[in-house]
Amino acid sequence: HNDLISSGRLHIVSEVHALSKEYKEPCIVFAGHPSLRFGPCLHFLRRWSSNKDNVLILTDSHIPRQSFPMNYLIAPLDPRLTGAQAREQIQQLSPQLSVTPHEWIPAGDNASITCYGGCMTSVSVQTPISSIPVTMDIDLACNLHVKKVGDVPATRVACDVLERDGTRELVPVQDAEAALHHANQRVVFGTVTAPALISALMRKGVMDCEVITGDRNQSILCTVKAPSLSAEVHLEAERCLVVTGMGSELAPDPEAVSKARILHEVLLDQLIEI
Repeated sequence: HNDLISSGRLHIVSEVHALSKEYKEPCIVFAGHPSLRFGPCLHFLRRWSSNKDNVLILTDSHIPRQSFPMNYLIAPLDPRLTGAQAREQIQQLSPQLSVTPHEWIPAGDNASITCYGGCMTSVSVQTPISSIPVTMDIDLACNLHVKKVGDVPATRVACDVLERDGTRELVPVQDAEAALHHANQRVVFGTVTAPALISALMRKGVMDCEVITGDRNQSILCTVKAPSLSAEVHLEAERCLVVTGMGSELAPDPEAVSKARILHEVLLDQLIEI
């Protein structure tokens, strides 16, 4: 590749218009996306499809069988490297970190290479943390409601991820039903503690709360019982389980519903709802 680039026979560009000076026919163009539905390939499909002497060569082994707008050949390429090719690549790239089978190690010592024994073996490596920058649609950004969870700003986002030409953009959800479902969902953060819960219930006039310590062999840390509300709150390490006496779902008891609402308000006061 380097020889072809230095001799001017191979040009690598980010968009079709950058080829305006170097472009000559006949030529070979390596163009993706593999779906052939967007990217540079669309330009060349339109340009070359009318000439029967042109041909589209499909190198993806997973390409679906379908009709194409021009003559085509299916010639899948095996992307796997041989041992010799791998050794050559490692020598040329001089990676800071490489997880490599023993037989792929180039001649000479290379402290950056970590070896593993092959299939069914494991190795631990430290990998750099990288983030992928994305952009956000302006309408989506204007409808965000940010709240602080501790010292961290947080918000819920219902969006589709649009990936195009190597960039990613968050855009509003196109499916109206999915957008409505997400809008009706709520996420809560925080911790419910027995003392804070009992104090909040007492401020609501619920004076008969009782705390029962959980069994060490069970996941429940403790249970707060409120007989006047016909409710129990089981506090676990990872969740809070509320049990109320509301009757059946088809015919709930109005009085029990009213009591459950009191408990619901008290719990949400200790949590952050997004």
